[in-house]
Amino acid sequence: EEFIDWKEENNTRNTLGESGGGEDPPAKNNSFIIETVNVSNSKYCTPDFNAITKMNSGIMTAENSNTSSTSFSQGLSDVINAISDYWNSPAARMMVPDKISINFSYNANPIIGTSSDFSLNWIVRGNDASITPYAVSSVGGTIGMPNGGFGLGINVGYYATTDMRYLSKGTASNGLLGWSYIGTAFGAAYGGRASFNGSIGVNGTASDPKGVTWITGGVSLGLGTPGAGVYGGASYSIPSFGTKKTF
Repeated sequence: EEFIDWKEENNTRNTLGESGGGEDPPAKNNSFIIETVNVSNSKYCTPDFNAITKMNSGIMTAENSNTSSTSFSQGLSDVINAISDYWNSPAARMMVPDKISINFSYNANPIIGTSSDFSLNWIVRGNDASITPYAVSSVGGTIGMPNGGFGLGINVGYYATTDMRYLSKGTASNGLLGWSYIGTAFGAAYGGRASFNGSIGVNGTASDPKGVTWITGGVSLGLGTPGAGVYGGASYSIPSFGTKKTF
């Protein structure tokens, strides 16, 4: 086999002198001469340029694949962030409140009385958003127009924050618990009853509130004693199931 051996020409070699020309060696320069060397030893072999090409192609393919995967992941992350930004925007919150509750309530209020409530609460955005509802039981004291009855209703509400994502995990769900102020306007006739309900959750206690947690409003339909009027008071809420005092 023949290999090309690159050698830098130097001023100590006189190619003409090798044949007896006797001339002075040429001046040193940066040119190169090429010699053909015959190699018979089997340990020398020609490079496999096809294999090298395939290897380089494989590296480039892997790099392109990684780049494509990174681009896809980044694009997906951007889409998710955009959806989250919209879902937590004022416009979206106006259309869909932060929490939705279905509640069954009962009250007996001969001027000063009591009320009780069992509710299933869905928080629809933020770190405590969940398909599984938070079950809450409430008991309160009320004062107002004499009335009594029970009803099934729906309430919607908002948390006291500009962005639900600002609330750390557990803040919104446990905000359903504790003290709140409640109020109801009702009308009942022929055994039927309709009412408009509102409540304000507070930190601290009913006698010493430390700030508003949420505000809700809703309607309920049911049965009750004849009459119309309003009543209100304070209520305390706990988880409906288990022994834990928080979610």
